[in-house]
Amino acid sequence: MNLKALRSYAFTPSLLLLTWAAINVFDALLTYDHLGWGGIEANPILSGLQSHLGASGMLFLKVSVALMIGLGLVRAGKHRYLLAAAALMSVVVIWNAAFVPA
Repeated sequence: MNLKALRSYAFTPSLLLLTWAAINVFDALLTYDHLGWGGIEANPILSGLQSHLGASGMLFLKVSVALMIGLGLVRAGKHRYLLAAAALMSVVVIWNAAFVPA
């Protein structure tokens, strides 16, 4: 099997979209836990939504919008943009996970 064929097995848009979804769900769970400990949402847009929708509603909307963006990028064939966004978001999730109280 040549390298190009191997790469086509290793990468699929569906796997990228699933990874994007998982990263955003993890981010929402970490944020929910953080809010439960008395923390605040640092994003001013999401913080404003939280005051109107509550924490659960805001996080549901955040994940829903992220999934729609991911699906739109996959359907448009902009896989590199979604890959970059997933990489950056995974750094944010790892950073936030480092501060979860034991």
